[in-house]
Amino acid sequence: MRLALPPLPEQRKIAEILRTWDEALEKLTAHRAAKVRRTSSLRQRLFEAEYASHMRLEHVLVSSGNAEIFAGTSIAPKFSYVYASKFMFDANGVAVWPALAVNYTTKTQYLFRINKGAHDLSNNAAVNKFVPKKERPVPFENMVFIGDGSTDISCFSRVKDQGGLSIAVYKPRAKGTHGKADAYSADGRVHCVVFEEAKVDALKRDWKQFSELKRSVQLRYQETVDVREFEPKIQKLLDDHVVAMPAETIIEVVNINDPDALKAVVEETGVSEASRADRIASATRRAITEKMDEDPTFYKQFSELLEETIRAYREKRLSEREYLNSVVDLASKVARKDRGRDVPESIRGDEDAQAFFGILDGQLKTEGDELVAGDDAAAIAQQIIDIIKSHLIVDIWSNEVAQNNLRNAIDDYFFDVLRDEKGVELPVEVLDELELKIMDLARARFAA
Repeated sequence: MRLALPPLPEQRKIAEILRTWDEALEKLTAHRAAKVRRTSSLRQRLFEAEYASHMRLEHVLVSSGNAEIFAGTSIAPKFSYVYASKFMFDANGVAVWPALAVNYTTKTQYLFRINKGAHDLSNNAAVNKFVPKKERPVPFENMVFIGDGSTDISCFSRVKDQGGLSIAVYKPRAKGTHGKADAYSADGRVHCVVFEEAKVDALKRDWKQFSELKRSVQLRYQETVDVREFEPKIQKLLDDHVVAMPAETIIEVVNINDPDALKAVVEETGVSEASRADRIASATRRAITEKMDEDPTFYKQFSELLEETIRAYREKRLSEREYLNSVVDLASKVARKDRGRDVPESIRGDEDAQAFFGILDGQLKTEGDELVAGDDAAAIAQQIIDIIKSHLIVDIWSNEVAQNNLRNAIDDYFFDVLRDEKGVELPVEVLDELELKIMDLARARFAA
């Protein structure tokens, strides 16, 4: 019996392509084995019974997704706390307005709530209150943060920088997710990247069929060829594609920076004053959340005022008209950065200096236990900014060495200048907290 075979050059190319796939499988298997070795100890410590008597394990969800959807899943009972976006519901159980929005900037707030045990979301003072590290219920060093997207980047970095473990996961069939996860690792944001074992098993099944054919072909044709021209086609076969439809805007977002837009909402007809107030409150909360990292002292102040106003209305301490007037006033003040008090003359008009001044003011004391004067705190803020700017380089926030150099320079300034020359008291816990806030603010305001 005669068999129709491709020409010999094509057979050689087929043999080489199959050999390339076989090598790729071996590399993938070795890569997976390395990841298994890195994470096996963690899995043992978290889940094996022999460790149960030595630790208390809690699962907490911090998500930009919807809390009500998560509550209906089978794993929900396994979680001690859930911090996710929520809706407000009317008396009939119908969602009428967003009650809580969780995004990439607010996620880190919940890490500190976990860290300090401040789980009552109505108590903003608790999460901002200073708690010595040794008294915090869940040290960052004991945290394992597992995330799957760009909204987790700040949490990845926060947990990793504070001594905890950050792990990125991704969906193998979603286009682009593998590259993003590997980028988190390359940038030093996470300790490792993990993906579904099912993907490896599927690849094994596919390559097993080709490897059997490859061995048969190579047994007869013991030659190799250059297959670089085929590599793009192989890569295309490996890529998976997911198509997402664009979101539809149902209600236009209120721009609180536009007085005319605010006025238009206030003057809307056909809706209650409370409904109009809710729209403006939601827009103000969003603006605060998006800008929080750029001036935490200012925006936290207005975040607390806004939440107190909403709470007062819900508790019937404010009428609908008073509620509307209050949120309009708050939105206007947030938009024009009304700090409600004078700032030192030397930093008026300097938004960067005012932001750093907000961190320092009221936190530094002299050896006589007197607060450092506002003008002096303003000068310190300007000097810290000078230090930061002198250390800015391209991609500093993904360069751990450069960040350490900046931290060291700030430490030197605090000890050599403030403590030794100016007599400012600097307890270690105060210095640690200030340095953390300064680095976060520098990251937000100076992108480099």
